[in-house]
Amino acid sequence: MKKRVISLVLVVMMLMTLFPVSAFASVGDCNIVKQPVDAYVYQGETATFSIAATNPNSADLTYLWIDMEKIDADLLEGLDELSLTAVADVVKKLKVAKAGEGRVLSIPKVTEDMDGKSYICAVYWTNILAPRDLTLSNSVTLHVYGAECANHSVDVNLEKIDAKTASCAHQGNIEYYNCIVCGRYYLDPGGMVKTTLKECMLPKSEEHGNISFVEGNLGTCCQKGSLSYYACEVCGQKFLDSTGLTPIADSTVELDKDPANHVNLQEMDATSPTCSQKGTTHHWYCSGCDDYFSDAEGLNEISKSKVELDKDPSNHAYLKEQPAVAASCKAPGNIRYFYCADCEGYFTDSDGANKVDKSQTVLKQLEHDNQWCAMESGGVEWHEYRCTICGT
Repeated sequence: MKKRVISLVLVVMMLMTLFPVSAFASVGDCNIVKQPVDAYVYQGETATFSIAATNPNSADLTYLWIDMEKIDADLLEGLDELSLTAVADVVKKLKVAKAGEGRVLSIPKVTEDMDGKSYICAVYWTNILAPRDLTLSNSVTLHVYGAECANHSVDVNLEKIDAKTASCAHQGNIEYYNCIVCGRYYLDPGGMVKTTLKECMLPKSEEHGNISFVEGNLGTCCQKGSLSYYACEVCGQKFLDSTGLTPIADSTVELDKDPANHVNLQEMDATSPTCSQKGTTHHWYCSGCDDYFSDAEGLNEISKSKVELDKDPSNHAYLKEQPAVAASCKAPGNIRYFYCADCEGYFTDSDGANKVDKSQTVLKQLEHDNQWCAMESGGVEWHEYRCTICGT
């Protein structure tokens, strides 16, 4: 029954997508609908970058292209927090690094030393001489190939690129050759028939050969759920049907998390606090959402502070007796005491109630009792100044 409900909901959602739905852009927001991309050109050619944007308040947008070498990158940080006056100041500073204006930036007769130059586009509209809704594009790079090599050979400067069949997951390409020095492309191993990378590429296949059914699952407290759908095992594209004729977006089958569905709920026994560790009450814990509950169903959430018990300074789980050691003139001794490795405390009783300082357990080393002593060995007699206790 659950499978049928999930599948029926998916059908309803798909039918709704067949009808236009109004979308309202945020007031005062420039939305870039087409970002510029990197340009790859040969020396002497014209490089072009293009962009497109919309704004609900004005169709008369200004596109200001910026040479990134001429500005401080910190100027572009935190634009969404600036006041109207501050935005106007930023635009003024950006104009100092202007590379061009308009939706298309054209750079004619590029030179090899321009390779690697980066640009961004600032989009805004003007109201009573004040720039409004400043939005920045992504950064793009100009790639310039050097002068064409006089000769080409597979053994010297040409790299053979084998043909690759296109699939629904990636583009394919015909067999071609690329010069690793000047960057140009050729159809033959001798570098005589020029081509471009674009002409060598094959579009992605629209056929999906491995479409499998993916059963829906309900959302949990830590993961989103999903309606049932079909998916291509090669590219991951989702479909409403097993034939792959009706593609659907990921958001179409996605279900919200269910904060009441705890699949990792574990019962936690009560633990007694010790001198070094807090204790806990009997409770249930969900590792998925990191929440605590007083019931096995996970309905009554409680705070972590309600679960924890303060440390008990009188509960020493690892209290070990240290026997008394008499002091001598060679080393100090100690009284009989008890030591807790957990809290590093010293006690005079086995219950750990009477705490003392470590120094109070130490017996002072004895003084040497040095005297002149008569010594004899092999018929030879003499006197040495020795300790009568330890003999040294």
